[in-house]
Amino acid sequence: MITGTEPPAHAVTTSPDGTVEVTVNELSDPAGLEAKLGAVGIKADVTFLAPATRCAAPRFTGVDRAYGGEPAQSASELRSLVDGSRSFKATRVTSVRTIRIFPQYIKPDETLVVEFRDNGNPQVPWQLGAWLAQAGTSVKPCTPVTAAQ
Repeated sequence: MITGTEPPAHAVTTSPDGTVEVTVNELSDPAGLEAKLGAVGIKADVTFLAPATRCAAPRFTGVDRAYGGEPAQSASELRSLVDGSRSFKATRVTSVRTIRIFPQYIKPDETLVVEFRDNGNPQVPWQLGAWLAQAGTSVKPCTPVTAAQ
């Protein structure tokens, strides 16, 4: 009898350079992932969403225009907005199941808000939305709504 061969739903490890690697194998137990992130010093709000859904906005006050600001008027403005935001710099998808968090972009008491949307595809299991909420502000619970296609 072999036990314990299934990977955990998620794992959090800290690298020597201070970055944090998060592996998400299963979209379950968001509170558990929040606790694991908290244990390495990252205040987080984690949501796992069904396919073709997103959280209704606004849920929080973002630190930059990447969330809740005026919409971009062109593709180049959107690219500039995203590239210049701390929210974008704080996380990076590094593989189909892994993200890397860069804590140097997260100021004290800010919340990293992450939404993993189920892709319904085992090869690319989820899509990531990640933003920073301003320090001292709350993040409302997610109300799932149909995502625009």
